[in-house]
Amino acid sequence: MNSTIPYIILSWYSAPRRDEDILEFRSVTAIIQNTDTGKYLALEFISNEFWLVWWKVESWETDEEAILREITEESGYSHPKIEGIIFKEAYCRGYKVRKSVDEFVTERVYFVTVSESNNTQIRDEEEWIEKLHWLTQDKMLSSLTLEHHLYYFRSYLNQKNTWQ
Repeated sequence: MNSTIPYIILSWYSAPRRDEDILEFRSVTAIIQNTDTGKYLALEFISNEFWLVWWKVESWETDEEAILREITEESGYSHPKIEGIIFKEAYCRGYKVRKSVDEFVTERVYFVTVSESNNTQIRDEEEWIEKLHWLTQDKMLSSLTLEHHLYYFRSYLNQKNTWQ
């Protein structure tokens, strides 16, 4: 693994609120590559947004357990392999209109691989996820709609040789 794992702070304030109104939690994000095809996983949401696999870490699990669980749930691929950490900690803050709350998130970003031999074809059907897409590197760069996910993917590309 890379011994000089970078830190990043991403901040934006679209609706200032009182500090006591801020929801704080840990999350994990993964850049997932299929070792058989070389393509990367993007989730397409009903709102036509493309994201990396991302989710909140539950209080009873480690970051690594959370990302491995989420990959299996969201993609149907069992036995994902964590290859390295792209960001040990990224700090994000934003306002969620749907939830009417400010969020302050401490996020860890991983590079993970999966294989077709571990595709169970079984995944949780989230109502807000429309499709899974396996995209080329160039298509990922033009499709990711969350600015910080695009930043994570570009950072991964800059570190790519670390895991090869």
